[in-house]
Amino acid sequence: MEILLLDEIKKELKKGNKVAYVIIIDKEGSTPRGEGTSMVVRIDGTTLGTVGGGISEFKATNEAKKCIKRGISKTLDLSLNIEPKNIESVCGGNVKVFIKTYIPQNKLILAGGGHVAYGLYKFALELGFLVTVFDDREEFASKDRFPKADNLYYGDIIKNLNEIEIDDTTYIVVASKSHKSDENILSNLVKTNAKYIGMLGSRKKVDSIFNSLIKNGVKKEDLDKIYAPIGIGIGGETPEEIALSIISEIIKIKNDGKERHMKEIKI
Repeated sequence: MEILLLDEIKKELKKGNKVAYVIIIDKEGSTPRGEGTSMVVRIDGTTLGTVGGGISEFKATNEAKKCIKRGISKTLDLSLNIEPKNIESVCGGNVKVFIKTYIPQNKLILAGGGHVAYGLYKFALELGFLVTVFDDREEFASKDRFPKADNLYYGDIIKNLNEIEIDDTTYIVVASKSHKSDENILSNLVKTNAKYIGMLGSRKKVDSIFNSLIKNGVKKEDLDKIYAPIGIGIGGETPEEIALSIISEIIKIKNDGKERHMKEIKI
C-alpha cells in the first residue's frame, strides 16, 4: 500500500498539484490503526489509504487540506474521545500524526518548441524545472526533440494549455510560430496565476501585440506583468544566448534577485 501512496504523490506532483502525506507516528490507548499507517490527501480533499476512519481520519483530512493550502507541514495530536456531529467512533485513545505537504517543482511551460525553446529546455533541466512543451507542429512537440521533457502536448496550444493547472510555481515562455498565435496565447494567459509570463519578440512586435490586446479588451495593468521583450540584456544574439538571457530573468524572478555584478556587492 505504501508504494501505491508514494506513486500517487508522484502523480499529483507531476500534475503540478500540492499533496499531503499523513502518517501515524504515535498512539495511546484503543485506536483503529497503529504507527506507520498512512494516507494521501489530495488538493481537492479526496484521499487514498486510511489512518483509521472515523474521527481520526475526519480531523486529519481537514487539517491536511489546511496544510496544503498554506504549503506547510505539521504534527497533529488527535483525541478519539471528542466526536464531531455525525461521526461515529468506537475507540477512545489518542493518535499523533505527521502531515507532510509536498509542493511541486517549479514548472517551465514552453508555448512553442522552436530554437530558443530548445535552449531553454536544456537550461531548465539542469536547474531542476519540470519542463512542458506545447506546439501545434508535430516535429516541435516530439520526444525525439525533447526526450527529457516531463510533458509534451501536440495540437491546439490554447486548448491544451487550458487542460493544465497554472499556479505560482509556473513560469511560461510564449514563443510560438507566429505573431497572431503569440497574441492569442497571451490573451489566454494574462489572467492566470503564473509566477512569470514572457513573450519572445522585438519591441515592435510587443507593442503591436499589446496594442491589439488592449483594443480587444485586455486591461493594460494585466499586460504590465508580462515580461516582453523577454530576457535580461546581456547582448546575446544566438538562440542559445537568448535562451540564457531568458532563463537568467526567470531565475531572477524566482529568487527575487537583483541585476548586479557580484563584485559591486559589499559584504
